[in-house]
Amino acid sequence: MESTATETPDDKVTPSDKATLAGKAYHALRRMLSRGELAPGQRLVNRTLAQHIGVSFTPVREAIRQLASEGLVEYVNGAGAFVRSPSRDELVELYDLRETLEPFAAHRAAESITDSDITELEAICEQWRELADEIRTQDEPATLEQMRRCLDADACFHQVIYVASGNRWLTKIARDLRFIVHAFSVLRRAPDFLRAEVAEAIFSDHMACVELFRARDGEAARTWMLNHVRNGRENVLDFISPQ
Repeated sequence: MESTATETPDDKVTPSDKATLAGKAYHALRRMLSRGELAPGQRLVNRTLAQHIGVSFTPVREAIRQLASEGLVEYVNGAGAFVRSPSRDELVELYDLRETLEPFAAHRAAESITDSDITELEAICEQWRELADEIRTQDEPATLEQMRRCLDADACFHQVIYVASGNRWLTKIARDLRFIVHAFSVLRRAPDFLRAEVAEAIFSDHMACVELFRARDGEAARTWMLNHVRNGRENVLDFISPQ
């Protein structure tokens, strides 16, 4: 990876600048993780990452510590920091939590969602329809970039629902825990999982949810989300350890 910028040495940077640079490094690494650019098990090399992000070692080191506190990175004695791959038990716990929070968010969102929110959800769904068309017409399986777009769209869809629920604490919990990033991290580098019919099914399923929001049917939206999360649990767990 090539350097994107030069950086003032740490001993010449003010404390406020250090915080800003650490934030820049953190968000850059978060973005790379969410896009699958840093694979599970990959060692994080400070020098390479610093050059790529355009900062010095210290902000990268601080950012990696923060990611470790969030469970996305782990330290191995004598070997450094590595991207974590969530265990089956961790994914089960995550889906348990999603089953509790997301149906509630969907129910509340159906009561307060705006026309603008619904338009945004429809636009996100359209991304899956376009992906289905792309994959169907190309002479090769889905690419990593297409898989990333699919999962990014899913994260955006759920985030709109959290915000539309009107519960600031629920939104904060979802944002801080990065539910979708953790849940789908094992799929980001497995584009074979994404086929044209899968993308089409995702489009149709989520559009059904949009129609429930349009009807302001909170109970039906709650039920849809519960079934959606349970189906996601089954698909992800079967992918990592098929029966």
